[in-house]
Amino acid sequence: MNHKEPTVKGVSCFLILCLFSSMMPGITSTATIRQLSFPEQSTLDRSSDILQMIQQVNASHLQTYIQNIQDFGPHPTGSAACDAVGAYLYETLDSFQLSVRYDPWRYKLRTGNNIIATLPGDPDDTSIVIVSAHYDSLKIS
Repeated sequence: MNHKEPTVKGVSCFLILCLFSSMMPGITSTATIRQLSFPEQSTLDRSSDILQMIQQVNASHLQTYIQNIQDFGPHPTGSAACDAVGAYLYETLDSFQLSVRYDPWRYKLRTGNNIIATLPGDPDDTSIVIVSAHYDSLKIS
């Protein structure tokens, strides 16, 4: 499979997609993805960065990522399914040639792994962009 060199904007779209997919388990159709991912141009501030980011989104790829995450079923924190979703996200981010690592955490009796993926930016640009999202789901989902 041929992959283009990842961009911060493209990776951000993927991470935001993961957040949406864990919050809205019924989203699978391309039409629904387009509705969520592509706001009307009049609602945008016409920022070229935002427009470029939206233009990089491939609805078919998003649908595949969402379906793959949904196929794990409910994945509450601490479950084997949550670990499997984490492994899928790790492998997917790694396939984008990002620097990926697990960051283990513990809270009371619960443990888990955050996934940190880094895409170095332009060394002349001092700005930093951080995108974060949960990849667990509620037990009732």
